Amino acid sequence: MKNPADQNDVESRLMEERVRKLDAEYGFHFSDEEIKLIARQTEKFDRLFRSLNQVDLAGVMPLLKLNRKEP
Repeated sequence: MKNPADQNDVESRLMEERVRKLDAEYGFHFSDEEIKLIARQTEKFDRLFRSLNQVDLAGVMPLLKLNRKEP
């Protein structure tokens, strides 16, 4: 059985690697502290959106219909 703490640690390191790659690619020059902060925040949002993406809204009528005004 996988230890959830080990899984979170692996995910944290992977997210940090991704942020480091983006940092190098775009030349942001983030410090190690900033990279770790960005990785932690991104993980939180990833977990939130993963849950939201699993919600099946097929066949659900929206509460509000927006009509685009033509200029």
